[in-house]
Amino acid sequence: MTEKSKGEDPQPNFEKIYSEYSDNEIISILKKRKHYQKEAAQQAISEAIKRGIIHSEQDLMAEEYRVEHLHFSLIPKIEKEEAKRKTRRSLARSLIITGVLPVVWGALKILRGATLEGLILFILGSLWIYISIQILKKESKWLSLLFILWGAGFIYMISFFATQNSPVFMDIIISVIGFGFVLYGLLFIYKLKS
Repeated sequence: MTEKSKGEDPQPNFEKIYSEYSDNEIISILKKRKHYQKEAAQQAISEAIKRGIIHSEQDLMAEEYRVEHLHFSLIPKIEKEEAKRKTRRSLARSLIITGVLPVVWGALKILRGATLEGLILFILGSLWIYISIQILKKESKWLSLLFILWGAGFIYMISFFATQNSPVFMDIIISVIGFGFVLYGLLFIYKLKS
């Protein structure tokens, strides 16, 4: 038995992989064949011929198999349901972690004597975590409420920095970037839902 070096990746078995794909998935690959590895595209063509989707490579000249150009998008389109599910779950876990920040901030506010503000932050952070867990379980109907909570958090951040005597510029930048990443995650989940 020969051993491969640690840096060498084994060639995927496209024949086996594509045999499990639906006809629509094979057709999608045919339409994007110029964006695939040569071996992968060739195996998709062979699989399509074997299934009778096309009769020869000449059929790829037809309008329905014209190569689709990939367009830049900030939020990529994910076609496979399994990949969508994994991406949604990963983003939901990130949102759960994000919800810990207002919970901790609220607890600190309560300990410092700002009970009402701290309690509101604690409750809204807990609600954020709860909704994120629901999204993790595939219940995306709660997503619009997360957008509302995100907006409330953004308004709170603006008012917080507005009341500071001399806010540190980097604190503002880091907060805005953090809110931007969370918004990106929410928009990504929304696009996965549709």
